[in-house]
Amino acid sequence: MKKSLTYLVVNLLLLMIATGAGAQSWPEAGQDAKSGSIWWWMGSAVDRENLRYNLREYSSRGIGSLLIVPIYGVRGNEANNIEFLSPKWMETLRFVEEEGERYANILLDYWFKRSFGSESGKRLMILTLREILPEADISDITYGNKEHPNPFPDSHGVIFDIECTSGDGSRFIVEVQLARQAWFMERALFYSSFAIQEQVLQGSGSYGFMPVYFIALMDFSLHSGDDGRFVYRYNLLDVKTGELMTDRISYTFLELPKVRSITEGSSNLEKLCYALHNMTVLKNRPPEMASEIFELLFSSAEIAKFAPEEKIKYEYDMTTERDIRNQIAYSREEGLAEGLEKGRAEGLEKGLEKGREEGRVEGKAEGKAEGKAEERRHIIKKLKEKGFSDEEVASILE
Repeated sequence: MKKSLTYLVVNLLLLMIATGAGAQSWPEAGQDAKSGSIWWWMGSAVDRENLRYNLREYSSRGIGSLLIVPIYGVRGNEANNIEFLSPKWMETLRFVEEEGERYANILLDYWFKRSFGSESGKRLMILTLREILPEADISDITYGNKEHPNPFPDSHGVIFDIECTSGDGSRFIVEVQLARQAWFMERALFYSSFAIQEQVLQGSGSYGFMPVYFIALMDFSLHSGDDGRFVYRYNLLDVKTGELMTDRISYTFLELPKVRSITEGSSNLEKLCYALHNMTVLKNRPPEMASEIFELLFSSAEIAKFAPEEKIKYEYDMTTERDIRNQIAYSREEGLAEGLEKGRAEGLEKGLEKGREEGRVEGKAEGKAEGKAEERRHIIKKLKEKGFSDEEVASILE
């Protein structure tokens, strides 16, 4: 019986593979999904060269985290021991931290603006815009005011991540979005309207405004499908003929996680998306990224080059980012559980009146809706408890 069951399981697996049922596209494992290991420091008799070697070996074997445990030393090697928590020991620990995460996550708000939106990052921004919009022919840019008040009374304005203008007057709005957001496409339309309004209101009254380019760098996938496409461009077109209504407004969305690997033959834009998405897990600049744009990109993200106060701010920002993500994930799970429980109860009650099948369907639908509402209330409550202002909460939940 056991032998027959084994054959049955094997045959079913082979059938799934043959029919494609088992050939699903698994998401790429992040650093927090990899295995961890204990790293014994015997007498803490360690040195930088061997620490760097061990870190690279751990990483190459798929280890994603290490727990450092200082223990007793080796007899006869006492001269090389480093006293636990001494200044030298703390300096060695900081070296390991910097080597373990050599590059910062520059998709975070402040750090993206530091790399791309400052005068020191202007060259990197120009090269990036050239890769995304080669048709724009950009030779120089001027950074603009990111805050845009609404010209209509009692209406809120917007704050762009980066806005800049090229020599011919074309405007570029660059936004980074780390997590999926409802109405993100509509938000892009709303944001771009400010760049158009300001040109018209500040001009001679003519509607002949200069081109406006909206660019979104998204650390998530908005479009379904796995056809290798990661760039999505939109213009205003005639539905039937495809004729452009105007070439003065365009939208470009880059879905960074869809670039899962690169080769020497990959385009610079593919390499750029890969680098931005994987920056925190890269230990060195890949040999395929030898051009100027990547030299500037990796240099701006190197934590060792941060000023002491910047290192403190980065650690704080990363902690805040992890806390927010964990709170949202926990609240979503908790809200969904409450919603499903309520949905089952309502589904049972309606099932007694109108039939079990109908009640189950309606109960689940209402339960999911209630679960989402409860999830949102829970997230707001948790963020308020953490000290976030109403404006910050509204921005997170947009």
